[in-house]
Amino acid sequence: MPYPELQLTSHKLCPIVQRAAIALLENDVPFERRYIDLVHEPDWFLEISPLGKVPLLVVDHEHILFESSPIAQYIDDTMAARDIRIVIKESVAYDPAELLQSAESMIGPTGPDDHADWELEIRPLRGE
Repeated sequence: MPYPELQLTSHKLCPIVQRAAIALLENDVPFERRYIDLVHEPDWFLEISPLGKVPLLVVDHEHILFESSPIAQYIDDTMAARDIRIVIKESVAYDPAELLQSAESMIGPTGPDDHADWELEIRPLRGE
């Protein structure tokens, strides 16, 4: 799949940028990461950033997306490399398989009698 040229403007200590970076990395989308100093923001950044905040994603040198959730949604909607979606919330990526494993450990069968029923319900989620 041909990808647009993407430049993610970031700050090294900003955890909010990670949501956008994770969406790009998890979908194997090539991008350039450009770090800026948020104390002394460059003029070019202030000219294109409506809020003066990171993250900022420049698409093909002409389209500008800002805020981490819309950037992640754009990546997921237009460039997703997988059929399953990575759930991104509060700057942490959760793989659905890991969520399933966690759920199994917390709400799995309560005893030997319902283990077979649990397995019938959970197998399709595992892809079995």
